[in-house]
Amino acid sequence: RMLDVARYAPTAGNSQGMYYIVIRDKEQIRAIADAVANWMEAEVAAGTENKRYFQVVLRAYRERGQDIIARNAPCLIFALARRLNITGVSNAEQSWAYAELFAPTIGLGTTIAGFIQSCGIAGYQPLLDLIAVPPKHKIVGTLMVGYPKYKYQRMPERQHLKVDFR
Repeated sequence: RMLDVARYAPTAGNSQGMYYIVIRDKEQIRAIADAVANWMEAEVAAGTENKRYFQVVLRAYRERGQDIIARNAPCLIFALARRLNITGVSNAEQSWAYAELFAPTIGLGTTIAGFIQSCGIAGYQPLLDLIAVPPKHKIVGTLMVGYPKYKYQRMPERQHLKVDFR
């Protein structure tokens, strides 16, 4: 139901064409998190701009056993598109916005799986193989889905609206 709502999200030039892969197998999700950690290690070794941040993540993941990559999510959803450009990523972001707004109405919690998503967008082949991404498709977004541990009765505090009308 959540993905059915997500398909109504606006897409650039009405391109639509989003394709989803839903992973619910815990062992496969763990293998995905491990692949992302391997990708991060390669990024650290290459001295990329995320080196320091990835080192902190890897210490927590490898040394302390904290799953800060997949967050022990019971479900991962990958959004795929035929093109990896600003259009595909933007379409996925719109899709996720619709999904995330709808999810609480059916008792689900969601959040973007940023590390996994970045690895997928980078085209890390071991991750693509684990997910069995179809030919000519690219990962353009990743969402974690599960049942929330806590239910909030009100919105978290937000900064004041800042608008400059001219």
